[in-house]
Amino acid sequence: MPLPEATALGNQYDGPRRSSSKKTQFHIETHDPFEDHKTLEELAAWCHRFSPLVGLAEEEPAETLLLDVTGIASLFGGEQAMNQQIENSFLQQHLMVRIGLGETVGAAWALAHYSGLHLLELPIEALRLPPAMVEVLNRLGLECIGNLVPLPRDELKARFGAILLQRLNQALGQQAEIIPQIHAPADFTAEWTFEHPVTQQRVIHEVIKQLIERLCFSLLKQDNGSLQLSYRLTCQDSEPVTFEVGCYRPSADASHLWKLTEAQLERLVLRHPVICISICSIRYSRLSRQQKELFDDSHVRQDSPLVTSLIDRMTSRLGRQAIVRCILQSDPQPEKAYRYEPLVGGSRSSRRANSHSPFSLLDRPLHLLAKPVALKNYAVAANGSPSWFQYSSEQHTVSRHWGPERIETGWWRQRGVRRDYYRVETEEGFRFWLFRSLQDGRWFLHGAFE
Repeated sequence: MPLPEATALGNQYDGPRRSSSKKTQFHIETHDPFEDHKTLEELAAWCHRFSPLVGLAEEEPAETLLLDVTGIASLFGGEQAMNQQIENSFLQQHLMVRIGLGETVGAAWALAHYSGLHLLELPIEALRLPPAMVEVLNRLGLECIGNLVPLPRDELKARFGAILLQRLNQALGQQAEIIPQIHAPADFTAEWTFEHPVTQQRVIHEVIKQLIERLCFSLLKQDNGSLQLSYRLTCQDSEPVTFEVGCYRPSADASHLWKLTEAQLERLVLRHPVICISICSIRYSRLSRQQKELFDDSHVRQDSPLVTSLIDRMTSRLGRQAIVRCILQSDPQPEKAYRYEPLVGGSRSSRRANSHSPFSLLDRPLHLLAKPVALKNYAVAANGSPSWFQYSSEQHTVSRHWGPERIETGWWRQRGVRRDYYRVETEEGFRFWLFRSLQDGRWFLHGAFE
């Protein structure tokens, strides 16, 4: 829901119990789908205590954990006791869950998302169908799964495509469905305990080097590379000192990991003697294999080891939030149609393209201003398009234009926009992206084509 509506509900809920001079203090966090998916993957790995096979449902956004509990309910004292133990374990982490236990993945997903005692009684939405297809089925009077079962399968496929039969057959157990597995975390840990507390940095650095080599040997045996290392230095009569080192791509190169660690140690201040050092690879993945090119050895690829090493070292020096890349996302408002995502420390599976633009790349400027610039001096032709405008003390006369293209945001936005965009070409050959605000009629410059 929009933030103002949530704020109003919070004030309404706490109003009778609070004095008029005190208002509810809200903690506001920006939604980060990247971190959501990363945390859900960590939660899936934690769920291996309940099942040997755990995965995430293939949905956008991902919000469902899949556990294969075939034949293991008796280990918990029955299905009801197993569900109760799983729910209690989540509650201990301040997480509320809805559990659905079914003979198939589709049935379990449906029972977890919709209330009902039997699969056939659940609404059509429980089949994980596209919203547009659900709307058409409801208009035809097909409101629950049981309405689909007696209908001819060939006619359903001809009318709605293969996805409807696939989801129906998967829910009924007539078609197999594989759980996208998330493997249990391996124990990639190396530790060194000193006989006597140590204060010499030279000794501490040498021990960390040896621990990194030992850890890389364990990773290589399973063809894995580290994406994130966690360091813990236990100090005498003091709190432990911890820090982390991230990698852009999986690495089991001890010298490379040491260089990244050394950059962190340069800023580390140890005020007490160290009695134990431990290193743990908290995130790792399969090592990528890249065939060397026969020619053009000087050509540097984007995913080459040189580029990867540069990204890792810059991140180690400047911080994870300083080295980012731009990711497109589906939003009609141009300045909100992208987000920045850290290159290091993220989930590999969440880096898929998640935006399909309905327009051509030629319709959008290569250079988009962070904030539209209001034009003070301009003129408008009889057809509503700009005829000339002044920007940066220079006057530009429009020779050709394309548009208008209307862009609007929905009512749920706190501050909606209604704009008519024009692509214009000036007599000097420059091309700009202008728009007229339909709220007040003012003109703005939003970008330039190169």
